[in-house]
Amino acid sequence: MKTRNTLIAAALIAGGSMAAQAESIIDVEGTVDGEGTDSYVTTSDGTVLKTGTNSCTHTGTYDAEAIINACEGIEEEEEVVEEVVEEVVEEEPPKVQTRIDTRELFGRTLFEFDSADLNADGEAAIGELMDKLAEFKGVTDIVVTGHTDSTGPEEYNLKLSKERAATVGALFSERYPDANVTVQGMGEAQPVAANDTKEGRARNRRVEIDVTAEEVVTFE
Repeated sequence: MKTRNTLIAAALIAGGSMAAQAESIIDVEGTVDGEGTDSYVTTSDGTVLKTGTNSCTHTGTYDAEAIINACEGIEEEEEVVEEVVEEVVEEEPPKVQTRIDTRELFGRTLFEFDSADLNADGEAAIGELMDKLAEFKGVTDIVVTGHTDSTGPEEYNLKLSKERAATVGALFSERYPDANVTVQGMGEAQPVAANDTKEGRARNRRVEIDVTAEEVVTFE
């Protein structure tokens, strides 16, 4: 290529020999727009030829918009890579709410007449109730309240209702040893039906069980 010969000759005249002022080439990467090789004198393999003063020679088709940064002393801008920080969201533990439920046992003969001992039907009824209460998690408190009808002296009925509540409470203490079990008797003071009928008196002879438990609830 004629242009190349001219450049090499110029280098020889200026430096006296190729050993003292050898030609050097640079990579053509790093252009601003396009490769920019049309703006500079290049070798046959496409690399830019530098003169002895370490500068690139512009061609007649030099275009300031298509240059090689290294030839024009322009430092390459380092690509800024933004670090993506993934936000870690801590999951809140499941919330715990307190649940209170009251179950009543009436309409079944739990005790024999004038007795605080559960009969067979009473034991079965308490067992069924405990099975239903299995849905509760973390039982903390159990209150067993005994009631009677109005037959007999009021003071006696109060004593009998407490004894019957204690019998049922003992069974719950065995099932839930970590729970606080409280027993109490109300005698005939809190009827739920009239005492002048057989059916009404049967409803009033009852045991109430109040259960307080903690259950894990997930709120969306």
